[in-house]
Amino acid sequence: MLAYTPQSSLSFTPIHRLLTDRPHESWDTYWRSCAPHNPQLPRFMSIVQGYIHQIKTSKAKKIILINEDRFLFLAGFLAALTLNIPIILPAANAPDILEKLCDSSTLLLNNEPSTIQTNDPVILDNIDPLQAKIIFFTSGSTGIPKAIEKSLLQIETEIACLEKCWGIDDQSCRFLSTVPHHHIYGLLFSLLWPVCAGYPLNLRTTHFWEDIITIYSPGDILVSGPSHLGRLSPFLLESAPLEFSRIFSSGAPLLYENAQNADKHLGILPTEILGSTETGGIAFRQQNNKESFWTPFPDVRLNKNKDGCLNLNSPFLANWDDFLTQDRIHLNEDQTFRLLGRNDRIVKIEGKRVSLDEIENELSVLEEISQVKIIPLLRSDDNSLHKDELGAIIVLSPLGITTLETNGKIYLGNHFRQQLKTICEPITIPRKWRFVSELPVTNTGKITLQTCQNLFTAPNGDAS
Repeated sequence: MLAYTPQSSLSFTPIHRLLTDRPHESWDTYWRSCAPHNPQLPRFMSIVQGYIHQIKTSKAKKIILINEDRFLFLAGFLAALTLNIPIILPAANAPDILEKLCDSSTLLLNNEPSTIQTNDPVILDNIDPLQAKIIFFTSGSTGIPKAIEKSLLQIETEIACLEKCWGIDDQSCRFLSTVPHHHIYGLLFSLLWPVCAGYPLNLRTTHFWEDIITIYSPGDILVSGPSHLGRLSPFLLESAPLEFSRIFSSGAPLLYENAQNADKHLGILPTEILGSTETGGIAFRQQNNKESFWTPFPDVRLNKNKDGCLNLNSPFLANWDDFLTQDRIHLNEDQTFRLLGRNDRIVKIEGKRVSLDEIENELSVLEEISQVKIIPLLRSDDNSLHKDELGAIIVLSPLGITTLETNGKIYLGNHFRQQLKTICEPITIPRKWRFVSELPVTNTGKITLQTCQNLFTAPNGDAS
């Protein structure tokens, strides 16, 4: 575990004024506090200027950022914004994804700083936050990449809200992250917010608990998600609790048991963030009990439509537009609410309306099951959704694993089908079952339809 000397406090500065209002020496002080083990870290403004010249020389009309290092990512991010060139953040940096996004007018900035040398002065001016654009690509619930454009003003408005809600005085703590900064949650929480507020941050995404433990210092802030908080390292479970000052989680609601485990072993209940790339942050909660409500962010106003779905009006949306989600909610008079499931998770099976969430809830109370996901399957002939057939993905509890080893898959699948007969007609009971060690998630901790359907393309684990 490492200890850090507090840096001198930096005033909160919005993104569009970072390059003009933060002196060069302040940048050097800031990055030294972020990477004290690397005294040879280049001067930040020289990297920014190098990227500006590279972008100008290339005559690029759009920039794709895939830098894994937050130092280099921010330099390229600010350079592109300075030149008013749209920034594209792909959902992943796989070659086939990048190939689809790149053309002759695209410049790809990777993990290498610019090698262009020039003596031409770079004249910096404030960036126009309303004109500067960032384009996110998100897989959403279907797994199909979707482009979502946001203005820098929307991003800045949300960062200011985060500082209002959770600003800190302790300049010795650092932001550590298990989530990448190429998606809206990781970008805001693990990079742009700490940079604007002057809080130290770890330059690299840390994927393994063993690595987090080696760089952690008491009082640090952890930006994480359900996939990591649901799989604490055995070393953590057997050693003295860590002492994070705050833990953030987003991507999907945390299981109550996982929230309590984090509180026990990491020192604090996670603050869960509900939102999406389209909406930005909607609400937050800490699970003090199993009935904990979500509280909307300041200035976010909520109501329900006729189907009981959450509709919001938010400063994080363009022009304060209304946005209708597919989340069904119970809304209280004080605007707090409880999630009741997704409206788009109601399907028709041979004319019968079936709630996938209801089936999941019925199965999740069984002692043999730890987690469950119910999905419509794909047709084998044309890969279209087969709304007349459901699949069940099951993470077994220790009792379930013992039952599986003793009696086999067919017995266990029939046992679960029998339990569902009290709420489901026979034609609506899942026909195919997969038993897995953990639910399939993306690198941002989301469970998508595509990642789930991939489990049914091979026969392994079929209990039908």
